[in-house]
Formats: sequence, structure tokens, C-alpha cells
Amino acid sequence: MQKHKSIIKMIFILSTSILINSCTELSKSVFDDKIGENGSFEHFNSGIPINYLVYTNQTVEQGNFHIKPDTIDPKDGKQSLLFDVISCSDNGGRYSPGIAKEIDAIPNSNYKLSFWIKNNQTEFIVKAGGVSPKTGDMETLINTNKDINQWKKLEFEINVKNNDKLRFELNILSKGKLWIDDLNIIELPK
Repeated sequence: MQKHKSIIKMIFILSTSILINSCTELSKSVFDDKIGENGSFEHFNSGIPINYLVYTNQTVEQGNFHIKPDTIDPKDGKQSLLFDVISCSDNGGRYSPGIAKEIDAIPNSNYKLSFWIKNNQTEFIVKAGGVSPKTGDMETLINTNKDINQWKKLEFEINVKNNDKLRFELNILSKGKLWIDDLNIIELPK
């Protein structure tokens, strides 16, 4: 009988451990419909920009970095979003510092994605595309390590194909500083 109790206890501990590890957060987020898109990163809560999925020190497996508002030289509004990276993984996605945003989209429609960026010694990647539950058609829009010392506007046209959401994702892949501001996603006329 004692042996059965030990086995049951071991199974319980193992099951609980697996459950806890499978519930690891992939990103942090705070959503507030009253704020709107927050493309100028004017609104933060709990240290992260509202209405974004954010890959933070708490969710990224390795790295040392800070994600914060920066009031020095914003492109739009009172502040921009700054990634100050001391070290990080170059894997991208949830493994590297960054942000993502998903918006409802009309299948087979085109959207314009635009934002302003400055880059000081990082390598960064931007992906976007149409996504649906368990599927997606993300493409790399830019992957560069070139310094951008003055605000530069980047614009891209994205077709969401047969998907019902459009996903934007920015990741920092190496140490340095990167600023982003005035992110906009608009549907283009047919």
C-alpha cells in the first residue's frame, strides 16, 4: 500500500510540473479598448505598451534588455518605444526582445503597414502577414543591422490572403538600441 501511495504521489508531482511548465507565458500584454491602437506608444501599463504583445525579460528565455518609453526625440506624440539590449538570442519571435500586434482583417485584402524607426548597433527583423488560428502566412519585410541615426519611415504593403487577422512582429536580434514610433496599419481600398 505504501508503494502505491509513493507512485501516486510521484505521478501527481510529475503531472503538476508538466502542467506548470506548459503554461509558460510567451509574451506579456495589457489590452484596453479605450486606448485605441496606441501606435505612438503613448500609453503604458505595468511597464509595457498597451495593446501589444511584448516579449519581455520575464518571457524571453535568455537575454538582458529593457523595453521602455523614451521621451527624448519622439517622432510622434510625447514618447517613442525604446529597446535597450545588452544581450539577447538571435532566434527572433518569442525568443528575442520585441513586440507583436494582431488586428482583425478582411481575407484577401491589402493593408499598408508604416512606422518610424531609429537603430543604433542592433540587428532587427520585422515580419508581417495574414494569420488565422493554427495557420499563417508571415513574411520577412526587413532584416538588417544597419545603423539608422535619424528617424526613417518604413512602409510595406501586406496581403492577408485567406486569413482573418493581420500580424505585425518586430524583434531585436543583437545588442544595441532601437526606437520605434508612429506604427500604423490601414486597409487599402480595393
